[in-house]
Amino acid sequence: MADGSRKLAEGGTKLTSGLEDLQTGLASLGQGLGNASDQLKSVSTESKNAEILSNPLNLSKTDNDQVPVNGIAIAPYMISVALFLQQYQQI
Repeated sequence: MADGSRKLAEGGTKLTSGLEDLQTGLASLGQGLGNASDQLKSVSTESKNAEILSNPLNLSKTDNDQVPVNGIAIAPYMISVALFLQQYQQI
């Protein structure tokens, strides 16, 4: 019974330490969120900025290979995979 009481006391100490760490972490999180909120308040929300934020990229596609079907590219890869696996099958 004494051993169980000792383990319970040790567990309580660890729990207290963990709760203190949690409290410190929550305080740090709160401070960080407050700082982020302050920084967001200083951001300009004019229509030009809103347009840039809502459409930040112009995408374009360039097909350098112009391969009509994927099988042409997959065949050499699958042949090398098959040879690799065949090597282990023979062992």
